[in-house]
Amino acid sequence: VARYNAMGEYKTGMRLFYHGTFAMVLMGIVSCGAMWLLSPLLAAGDARMIPVFRSLAWPLLLIPSLSLIRGFFQGYNEMAPSAISQFIEQVARILYMLVMTYAIMVAGNHSYLSAVIHSTFAAFIGAVFGLGLLVVYFLRQKPRLDALVAQSANSLQISVNEILLDVARQAIPFIIMDSTINIYYIVDQYTFNPMMKAFYLVSEDQLDRFYALFAGNANKLIMIVVSLAVAMAITVVPLLAGAKTRGDVEGLARQITNTLQLFFIVMIPSALGMVAVARPLYVLFYRDMDWLGIRLLQISSLLAIMLGLFTVLAAILQGLFNNRLAIQEMLIGLAVKVIVQWPMIFFFNVYGPVLSTMLGMTVSSLLMLYSTNRMYNIHVRQTIRRGVGILAFSLI
Repeated sequence: VARYNAMGEYKTGMRLFYHGTFAMVLMGIVSCGAMWLLSPLLAAGDARMIPVFRSLAWPLLLIPSLSLIRGFFQGYNEMAPSAISQFIEQVARILYMLVMTYAIMVAGNHSYLSAVIHSTFAAFIGAVFGLGLLVVYFLRQKPRLDALVAQSANSLQISVNEILLDVARQAIPFIIMDSTINIYYIVDQYTFNPMMKAFYLVSEDQLDRFYALFAGNANKLIMIVVSLAVAMAITVVPLLAGAKTRGDVEGLARQITNTLQLFFIVMIPSALGMVAVARPLYVLFYRDMDWLGIRLLQISSLLAIMLGLFTVLAAILQGLFNNRLAIQEMLIGLAVKVIVQWPMIFFFNVYGPVLSTMLGMTVSSLLMLYSTNRMYNIHVRQTIRRGVGILAFSLI
């Protein structure tokens, strides 16, 4: 949409939106149905996992359409709807997750399975709130959008099939990259228990508790911080796409540099602040002075920096139409994660999955940073100097 708008083809961009919305609704229905039907297979014989996977089917119904509508607003350089809906989605998801987990584990039947099911279903609740807000924004801005369409250049003649192919070419890489963090967690889900059993004498209940500490408790809290990076990342894409279409090389370098420095200003103090207040924060949310959980939260808070940096760099590359490169470098980092998972769990037990994720994200982020600098000559020294200064002040 940003590319067509930069060319004055507002009508083509609107057609892209309408046909793309239809395609995303269809994709959501198919994805939801597939997840529901394949849940017994994905559970790998564990009957407890079937309702967990089926609770994940509902978010798939809305997320494709939600992502497309956010992209539509970004194409018009309207950052507020996307950023606010992202924030509202995360707040609604986390509040529902925490309230239901507390109700089940403290006031209810203390069922870990029920708590996990509601924690994953929280993504659907968040998507409902985020999508509802975007629909309100769209209805409010419809007259202005119609006025722009009336001024469209209309010099391009593109068929519906070409529009849908264009949507697919742009959407599929974004879906893959947006799923990266979840893919990392899936690796942990399928490898943590078997590897821990191979190295240590632990019961199934202990393993479930350990897994919940880093994949559940710590993850819920650090994703609040990571969502800040995500909100910044999604605002980058249309600005970069527009600058790339205009051939503004210097503007690209400046925008990329400013984005990275803004990320460091927000993310480093937030993550280190969470490390500093990990104990009271953990006790506040979970009513438990669990030192293992507190230490995992501290390490996960540092991981949040790498998760956020990966998100921002991936958005930059995709905004510059380097989708294939972004996916390749993501896969390299994922391969590193898989390779080092075994030794990390062997040497660091419960901390191993968090450390292997940190290493994989670091590798991908460094590769993306190198590629971005090679292509667009960003101000690396200035960014490093300011990043070190932010780190020093944050530590003080």
